[in-house]
Amino acid sequence: MNKLVGVCSKKNPIKRLFVQSIRSYSNEGVVVSDFATKKKGTGKGPFIELPELKSLQDSILIKLPSSCTIYGNLKNFNAISPDPRANGQTVLERAYDKQTGLSKLSTGQYPLNMIMLSPASMSSTAIIKIDSYTKGLFVPNFFKSTLCYGGDLSLDNQSGEVKGLGIVALAGEGPVYKMILSKIDTIMVSKETILAYDSNIKVHSVTLGSYYSFPIRLKTFFKKLPSPYSEYLTSLCDKIFNRDKSFCKINGPGILFLQTQSMRTPTNHA
Repeated sequence: MNKLVGVCSKKNPIKRLFVQSIRSYSNEGVVVSDFATKKKGTGKGPFIELPELKSLQDSILIKLPSSCTIYGNLKNFNAISPDPRANGQTVLERAYDKQTGLSKLSTGQYPLNMIMLSPASMSSTAIIKIDSYTKGLFVPNFFKSTLCYGGDLSLDNQSGEVKGLGIVALAGEGPVYKMILSKIDTIMVSKETILAYDSNIKVHSVTLGSYYSFPIRLKTFFKKLPSPYSEYLTSLCDKIFNRDKSFCKINGPGILFLQTQSMRTPTNHA
């Protein structure tokens, strides 16, 4: 293409137009160059190999080693790359896990790569590796926020802390931002925006009172209305003007993941 452009000149405008028309169709989309490259290890035993996850716009590329299981809220297959040695054998088993409410995907003797449709966009997805059996990752709404996870992980259902050796893909309600806080950093965020944070982060709940009060003239006007309307509008304004806002005070050091539109557009990823 560059050579063609080099030979174009004002004396040959047709060739110049021809080159420009080709260049307008040069968008190649998302390039996945290693889709057929398989994992070499295994998902069981003392030295396990973790699955690999990569966000691709509205899909997720998943590379599973042999004897590996992942759980997730993922939907249909877009593409699949089985190991040639499978030779017609069942390469992937899919089941529903009643305990977690998630789909369960397991490989057998051979590794497998696949691209699966994701309910969350790439900007709303956070893929996090966990590599500690003592200090983990806190996910307040783990099963609601999880796209998929795999590895040797344990979950504390009460606190939402995930520990072990594994990988987790989380879906935020809106774009997800990763914030790295130093030991002197302190911020305040609404509870709804917290997607996840590591165990080094200190979180304290605080309540901020409303800066506004119910206007007297508005309250007097409502009292003059018929009973059903008066009661409804008075109750509505009480919620708007007199409510307290729940926030969290966040102290570093550590990593915090925020979902920036959780208060505007709630999303169900199940």
